[in-house]
Amino acid sequence: MNAKASLILALGIVVGCFLLGRYVYDSRAAQDSIRVVGSATKRVEADIVKWRLTIARTATEQAISEGYRRIHDDVRSTIAQLKSQGVGDDQITIQSINTFPQFGPGGQKSGYNVQQSILIVSNRVSDIEKLAVDPKSILAEGIILENSSLEYFLSDLPKIKKELLAAAMRDARARADEIAAASGVAIRKLLNSSVGVFQITEPFSTEVSDYGMYNTSTRQKDITVTVRASFLVE
Repeated sequence: MNAKASLILALGIVVGCFLLGRYVYDSRAAQDSIRVVGSATKRVEADIVKWRLTIARTATEQAISEGYRRIHDDVRSTIAQLKSQGVGDDQITIQSINTFPQFGPGGQKSGYNVQQSILIVSNRVSDIEKLAVDPKSILAEGIILENSSLEYFLSDLPKIKKELLAAAMRDARARADEIAAASGVAIRKLLNSSVGVFQITEPFSTEVSDYGMYNTSTRQKDITVTVRASFLVE
């Protein structure tokens, strides 16, 4: 056997011994470990609101152009009223017009429903809620509000997530300490950990999703996260 072959063989033996030792160590560590799930939940209040209000007009097929003109005037009037209530230009987005056919009892086309939405994104959550609950202050006579919906968001969500991860890890360690104390052993070190998805739900909800949730329907929200952790004991 030449020197090169001997060197390769020696390296192979060293690597094999290392892998075997690592396997034995990991197997022993797995036996002498505690696995726990820690969790943390925090109730928060949204500081960003998104209000979508849809204005509608009906028009016959012959008068569809008039329908577009009227919806344009309705939207402009409503935006002017919103601004008078303190809603800024930077918070308002006008969305495209949608036209939907309408049909009579016999299935024949009777005209069109013309709609246009105004989207407002603001940090004045309470003020926007008041307008959404009682919109007569921004709607002139004859303007039809077809739909109105509020969605709530958190501007500091990344910071909250970091705080919850730390809290969930502390909870996992506390659970591991309790189990170790009851078993007559002591925690030596953290072996590994993994983070679950964030569940952002309405308060007191039991709804969860494998991919995480972000419920936007309520101003108050519960944010929950879990951490799975394994600790080496001695």
